[in-house]
Amino acid sequence: MKLDLSKIKRGLEDDLVITIWTPHFVVIRNVRGIMITLRKDGRMIVRNSDSEAEAKATAIRVLSIVSQL
Repeated sequence: MKLDLSKIKRGLEDDLVITIWTPHFVVIRNVRGIMITLRKDGRMIVRNSDSEAEAKATAIRVLSIVSQL
């Protein structure tokens, strides 16, 4: 999946904040402190999660938002 990071920069919901944005990757933080790194090629890294289930739910939510942009 190819991602347009410039669209991500403009289209996130209120509880997701961009902490780092470059032309190659973006780092997003949610209100619970979970960090999500998205790369242009669609790879995703989820950090600071308390459990695998929480990480998976966060990844699914971010992916659903990003895929609609």
